[in-house]
Amino acid sequence: MFHSDKEAFMSHPESRSSESNSIESLLESLLDQTTRQAEVSRKRILSKSEAADYLGIAPRTLDKLVSEGEIPVTHLTTRRAFDRRALDQIIRGRTKYESAPAGIPMRRVRR
Repeated sequence: MFHSDKEAFMSHPESRSSESNSIESLLESLLDQTTRQAEVSRKRILSKSEAADYLGIAPRTLDKLVSEGEIPVTHLTTRRAFDRRALDQIIRGRTKYESAPAGIPMRRVRR
């Protein structure tokens, strides 16, 4: 009988292999996600999905904001494109400061 979970785990090579593959897959996924985020942060013109990710909203919400005229869109080709600088301006323009009693620092809030 095994004295610990570690001994049980070490006695089954297929478990180690499966666990290693799972960890490796997770690490690859995280690396891909980080790489995509870094690429988006360097790009000026973003696709719809990149713009939605950048703003932290769903693509359908982005569509709604575009149709309402809240978010500007550029047509460089047949697809819509979003200028990251314009998105940054929108974020800055929607940032509000709450008034606070004297001696208490103000905090930023989004409306």
